[in-house]
Amino acid sequence: MREELFDLIMVPLLTFFFAVLQRGRPQRRYRLWLGGWLLVLASMAIWEWERVESAATPAAETFRLWAMMLAGIAFLISFGQKELTLPQLRNFALLLSVPACVGILLINLGLGRPWIILSLIVAGEILAVWAMRRSFGLQSKYRILLLDLVATVSGAAMLWLATHGCTDKLYIVVLAEIFTAAGLMFLTLPMRGRAGQWIVAQGFFFWAAEYPLYGWMADKANWPHAIATLNNLWYLPKYLAAFGMILRVMEEDQAQVRTLTEEYRLLYEGNPHPMFVFSPSSGRFLSANRAAQTAYGYSLDELLRMEIGAIFLPEEATKRARQMRSERRLDQYQTKSRRQDGSVFYAEMTMYPVTFQSSWARFLLVVDTTANVELNLELVRQAHHDPLTGLPNRTLLEDRMRQWLSMAQRNIKPAALMTIDLDRFKLVNDTYGHLVGDECLKQVANRLQSRIRQSDTLARTGGEEFTLVVGQVSSEEGARVLAGNLLRLFEKPLEIDGLTVPITISIGVALYPEDATELDALRKLSDDALYEAKRSGRNRVVFASEVGDLSARRQSSG
Repeated sequence: MREELFDLIMVPLLTFFFAVLQRGRPQRRYRLWLGGWLLVLASMAIWEWERVESAATPAAETFRLWAMMLAGIAFLISFGQKELTLPQLRNFALLLSVPACVGILLINLGLGRPWIILSLIVAGEILAVWAMRRSFGLQSKYRILLLDLVATVSGAAMLWLATHGCTDKLYIVVLAEIFTAAGLMFLTLPMRGRAGQWIVAQGFFFWAAEYPLYGWMADKANWPHAIATLNNLWYLPKYLAAFGMILRVMEEDQAQVRTLTEEYRLLYEGNPHPMFVFSPSSGRFLSANRAAQTAYGYSLDELLRMEIGAIFLPEEATKRARQMRSERRLDQYQTKSRRQDGSVFYAEMTMYPVTFQSSWARFLLVVDTTANVELNLELVRQAHHDPLTGLPNRTLLEDRMRQWLSMAQRNIKPAALMTIDLDRFKLVNDTYGHLVGDECLKQVANRLQSRIRQSDTLARTGGEEFTLVVGQVSSEEGARVLAGNLLRLFEKPLEIDGLTVPITISIGVALYPEDATELDALRKLSDDALYEAKRSGRNRVVFASEVGDLSARRQSSG
């Protein structure tokens, strides 16, 4: 009774442990194994109930044998190809189980006619071989040969029993065939040579051998001690198979961990981007890959003596080091990083918590984004600057003018808007060509910039037109002095590729707030003043306040 109680406790415990172990794992094979063990428990429960109640009814025997047979089939189809869908697995299980289930039912009900049983044996073996070939695939000739051999021997044994009137023992061969095939298939799994694999296979082989051995001993009335010994060892193969499966799962986990560890090591050491591991408490580096040593110019020993703040600009080191020690799961920073030689580069840093050498740490990935940042800056510069002269274009000028006017309104300071145009520039292009004309525009821009303050804005706003925004002029007289200086810049001709090119300019000036306080009005007044300067003979400055008088004077003289 103690042995029976031990068995009734031990096998369910092993099944429960296996259920917990495989929970959440993606392998379908483990779930089929769990299903098989649950069916084994069902068969055991019926068997123990029959022994306790001393009532082995045909129905109970049928369900007991069905449960054990389906358990073996669950183990067997677990070795099918990964590509098989659940409906395909279900169909293969039906092909393997239906002929045997029908035969067991007919025999237990006393309806097993010889010709029916023989037909079921032949059909069952043919369907079993076909289903195994399809579910395991044809890529393994070794598997197919083993399956064919098991099916041939088992089929021959069942036909012999059926023709000799021993149909009540057919289930012995069916169960022996299923568990033998399961043991053979277990030996062909990947990672052969593992202890768990051999233990499971041996458990299945002993499990399969128990049925014909028990059936043979049952006919030997003078072997009661041998039968009692076999009864005591009846559950031993199941223990071996269960322990072996648990060990196999753990071995696969260990192999996967080793594989992942090696892959991560290769990804870390061989990654082209700098990677660090540092302590969140002290900020000291704990590890650095080769790319980090190359990118920053430090040796590994030097890095391991440094803190995280050392790779930032001095003025940002304290703040960035504090951010890097944060507890958030994932942080990304756009910042500048410093190398050993003091050079600086733009970097995108990604940091998240990790466990390193059994302690909490921080992993840091650094991606050099200097090329992208500089490209973006260049694209922005091109979008807001004239490609020929490098001066701000109309887009940037509009923004600068609004800022300039807003500042002038807040400070209540005079300001000036000057529109500058080259005189007779078309003649320069026609005489010397457009290449000389382009160089002329560059030199004009350089000369104008040499006489203005850094706080002022000079922009190219047309083919040969420039606009100058001057903030906080002292008075109208100060604006006149600046404009006069700009005119005198071109008293000396330009020298371009050995050519002497005379150039003069005309300037129209509108003052804030004397002439207007709105941007559009100032712009129009400045344009009108330039137009008047052109009509009055060019190479001169005209203020918006003078336009009316000069126009009237020109008309009276004309």
